[in-house]
Amino acid sequence: MELTYNIGTLSELTGLSQYTIRAWEKRYHALTPERTETNRRIYHPEDLERLTLLRDGVHAGHSIGHIAPLTTNQLRALHSPFVETVLAEPVASPPVEDPTAFVISCQIALEHLDAEALESALSRAQATFGAIESINRVILPFIRIIDSKWTDGSIGISHEHLASSVLGSHLMSIRKMMSLPSNTPKLLVATPAHQQHELGALLVAIVAATQGWSVVYLGVNVPARDIANAAIQGKVKAIALSIVTEGDEPSIRHDITELRHRLPATVPIFAGGRAANSYSGVLHQFGVQILNDLWALRAPLRQLA
Repeated sequence: MELTYNIGTLSELTGLSQYTIRAWEKRYHALTPERTETNRRIYHPEDLERLTLLRDGVHAGHSIGHIAPLTTNQLRALHSPFVETVLAEPVASPPVEDPTAFVISCQIALEHLDAEALESALSRAQATFGAIESINRVILPFIRIIDSKWTDGSIGISHEHLASSVLGSHLMSIRKMMSLPSNTPKLLVATPAHQQHELGALLVAIVAATQGWSVVYLGVNVPARDIANAAIQGKVKAIALSIVTEGDEPSIRHDITELRHRLPATVPIFAGGRAANSYSGVLHQFGVQILNDLWALRAPLRQLA
């Protein structure tokens, strides 16, 4: 008998939620499964391969609406050095989606402290736009709204913590999906001591992966000595620090001084985050390059690689 799968098994094998699989089928006709007499979906090995290729394409930053019309052979070629040729071929126009609608869904979920609804909105945005575009068009605007509302006092600490938890988990799953072989150039990503916010560091790790870099990810509140030791042991080519909290110049000065003392001069240090510019005097003194936005990291990483 021919091997077949139900949607639950397909979800387990691909790591995609059943909701995402159904959404890709309904909106983009990515798959056309057979149905049993009781209307349950039946999938075949070729469906599993196609869905896996679509998943990898989305994780690489392509919009599902753009790549769903491609044939399976074209999807295989999507992961070859000749990606431009594949994407240049005419495909059916994807449905127009408004990222603002997803941002609003995230806001409503946050106002109601509904973690499940927030994760659902983020997953739907990723399924629609792809991992990278969903970050650019939905997650970053949503984070800016959270920052604004936190600053003006219109949301409380419970809202901020819930948003950070759900966003952190969502971004971590994207980062793990985009992990690269250890023989690629390595970037160490962390926040310095007393810097407790992780979202910026996770976003940096994802951007680095899109540029072909593997990431040594240390997370938040890491002392300079440990950052330096990990960088040397991991043989990283560069370090990226996320700095979000202002008003701690002595600590930042201490950490940057120690990093520059312990690390070879050939290892560049990048710093980004909403508070990085408030420490520009200290950072520039030690040759740290300040990145004014998330995507500014791409150019120096390409040059270093």
